[in-house]
Amino acid sequence: VFDLYDLFDETDCDPKQWLLRAQRQVEAACASKRPVYLLGFSMGGVIASYLASLYPVTKLALAAPAFTYLDMSKTADYLRKGTKYLFHSDGKQQDVSVPKPFYPAFVEIIRNCRDSIAHVDCPILFLHGDQDEVIPLKSSIHAYEKVSHKDKRLFILHEGHHHLLSEPKTANECCQLIFLFFKGEIVTKQ
Repeated sequence: VFDLYDLFDETDCDPKQWLLRAQRQVEAACASKRPVYLLGFSMGGVIASYLASLYPVTKLALAAPAFTYLDMSKTADYLRKGTKYLFHSDGKQQDVSVPKPFYPAFVEIIRNCRDSIAHVDCPILFLHGDQDEVIPLKSSIHAYEKVSHKDKRLFILHEGHHHLLSEPKTANECCQLIFLFFKGEIVTKQ
């Protein structure tokens, strides 16, 4: 586990550095000669797709991937609220927000890496909630259609919001789907 960026350091806003940190992790994993499974959430889904287009990744799972541009004002408020939830599972709230210098970095990564999904040749699992208030469902649908091979699967989760992996209504289902996919028990070939 590693951090792409330091949420508490406004100067850590270089998207090239974020990608480089992710690349180093995948390079190290590939050097181990073991199967490499990537899971990407939101912007991390775009980054994971980019990495899977460059490295010999065994399988790729994407949860609410942000292949379409984000509404940064809406997303910033949601990230702030989501960050409170993620950092304070005991119910205590602290006002933690995503630094504004990060917004252009998010947009640049999406703009520069989103087309890489068309070059991914490993099996891909897409998960997206039908009530995602940050990334529209069409983001996953369009990305799914761009994948040229047939070893892919898209699950649309009813009542699923953006934080699929941590929301009570979808977390267990998402984790089970990802686990089954990585184990090879979800058929992706059509």
